[in-house]
Amino acid sequence: MLAPAAWCERQTTAHDRPLDTAPRLYGMAPRVLLALLGAAWLLIASAPLHAADLRHGKNLHNKHCIACHKSMFGGDGSKMYTRPDRRVNTLSELEAQVRRCDANLGLRWFEDDVDDVVHYLNQTYYHF
Repeated sequence: MLAPAAWCERQTTAHDRPLDTAPRLYGMAPRVLLALLGAAWLLIASAPLHAADLRHGKNLHNKHCIACHKSMFGGDGSKMYTRPDRRVNTLSELEAQVRRCDANLGLRWFEDDVDDVVHYLNQTYYHF
């Protein structure tokens, strides 16, 4: 039979370990929490603060864009968006083009206005 001291050494479990040999999970908690907070912040920061208003985008488009597009392509001006050799092939290119038109016409739209027109055009014509 083993002496009591030898028996204790062989029968120890993770709960019986001295603090200095226990797993160092308590040191990881701040890092894990920081990583989770960082991921949450990135998710929130990447989400648009403004939900696009498609009706407003359509109204702005009809009021400011159609006349120019009709003069360039005839008809209702939609050929600007549907032609095979169109210039805009990505959502970022669409936003850049709407901004160019805004600047060329001197409209001075707010960010929300640009977003609304971009989302209207994307949903109606581009489908990026």
